[in-house]
Amino acid sequence: MIGRRAGNLDLELLALSLTGLAKVAAGDVAEGMRELDQATAAAVAGELSGPHFAGAVCCHMIYACERVLDVERAAQWCDTVSGFADEVPQLFGFCRSHYASVLIWRGRWQDAEAELEAAARALELGAPALVFEGLLRLAELRRRQGRFDEAAELCERIPWHPAAQLCLAELALDRGDPEAAAELADRHLRGLPDGERLGRAPGLALAARAQLELRDLPAAERSVEELDALAESAGTAPLRASARFCRGLLARAHGDQAAARRELQDAIDAWSRLGAPYELARGRVALAELALEHGRSEEAARELERAQAALAAISGEGGIRTLGRG
Repeated sequence: MIGRRAGNLDLELLALSLTGLAKVAAGDVAEGMRELDQATAAAVAGELSGPHFAGAVCCHMIYACERVLDVERAAQWCDTVSGFADEVPQLFGFCRSHYASVLIWRGRWQDAEAELEAAARALELGAPALVFEGLLRLAELRRRQGRFDEAAELCERIPWHPAAQLCLAELALDRGDPEAAAELADRHLRGLPDGERLGRAPGLALAARAQLELRDLPAAERSVEELDALAESAGTAPLRASARFCRGLLARAHGDQAAARRELQDAIDAWSRLGAPYELARGRVALAELALEHGRSEEAARELERAQAALAAISGEGGIRTLGRG
């Protein structure tokens, strides 16, 4: 309102984008994205006075996409912003870091590493205090590659950051320590701001998996119930797939084979459509475990072969790295 009354378009659009980001984080995704679309379109069209202001607006959009796991939208805006990001080193670093997250999710690990190296150089030049943006994403890449010690070392540089705590929790589950994973996931969730509803989704999914490993079904049910509500609120396919996967694991723990198989298959189908090979492989391993539990060894072998194929295709590197537990 102040920007509008003062006739300052930069201030008005910055405020609009921040309001949109806050609404998305609080769970009002449709309205928040509408405001972010409006502000970002104006920024890309050159209506702001300089690349710094336009870059800030675009960063708010990309942060919002990450909140709801809207990978496609994030990739589109990253490509759009790259046109003027070269003019501002810190903006370039932010954009490359965020784009690396998209590439990691899509299984393009070699490309992601190249983006993170470019981002680190840019941030060191333009915003050295924000180099952690790249470190966080590199830690997750190393974890998925099975380079656990490197991932842990990167996270320990910034243990205060919620994303680092989440990565450490995933590492604990990868290493077969669900108790530590559950504690770290709880710490991560406790540290999020009260209004950060959608930011809870990754932590809830991880907490549910750890709680199921510990056979704490009541706690897992609470985590899955909240995750379900968030996925429904966000309405994005990746979050819905994550919720379906966790519902499948919960149904399996309750001994409901039919429901578990249905939910896991739906998650696998969604991840296949979305081009998320790591998540796809994790879903196939869970389906193979379910088949083995019910004496369907041939089906289990087929699913494990498909999981291997999905991970073998990641950046042409081949071989299963790590899929965590469950």
